[in-house]
Amino acid sequence: MKKLLFFIILISVSSTALCQDYYPVKTHKKIVTDTFYTDYVIEDPYRWMEDVHPEVIAPWLEKHDEWFPS
Repeated sequence: MKKLLFFIILISVSSTALCQDYYPVKTHKKIVTDTFYTDYVIEDPYRWMEDVHPEVIAPWLEKHDEWFPS
């Protein structure tokens, strides 16, 4: 009985893992650093995306919308 239960769980988990067809949209990383209180440094590789320039961010948004339609 335990072997059967294990087999059923194994099949259900593996089938859901194989059915996923998701590949995230790749983007480049451009590290932007901020320094707080002269000691605390924060590096954010995706801060460049906050500056909304249509010629830079529009292609990424279009690819993203293909994967996640609303």
